[in-house]
Amino acid sequence: MVALHQQDADLAVENLRLAQIYDTGSGFIFEKLALARFAAGSIDEALTAAKEGFSKDPTQALSALVGYLLVNKRQYLEALAYLEVSKDVSQEASLSLASVYFFLNQPTHAVSVREH
Repeated sequence: MVALHQQDADLAVENLRLAQIYDTGSGFIFEKLALARFAAGSIDEALTAAKEGFSKDPTQALSALVGYLLVNKRQYLEALAYLEVSKDVSQEASLSLASVYFFLNQPTHAVSVREH
């Protein structure tokens, strides 16, 4: 975890992979691993880690992260489901969801997301 705060994403990935040996189902570790991989420039690996974490520990934080990563990959339809789950908890997820609706040419849905 220290490495992640020191902006050394590669070292953080190594440390978090080691942590997974001891706690294979921790959504927290998967979330931090996904963020470290994203910081290291590996969006596909970040998405894989976030999705795996969500499958083991379906938290709203992981749902928002998966949705955000899918938006970054321009996989808007798949992102919708993840962002819908977390829109009420995370302002970032709500904004991402509204953006996805705009990208999908559904502005009335985007406006309704922002009004809630």
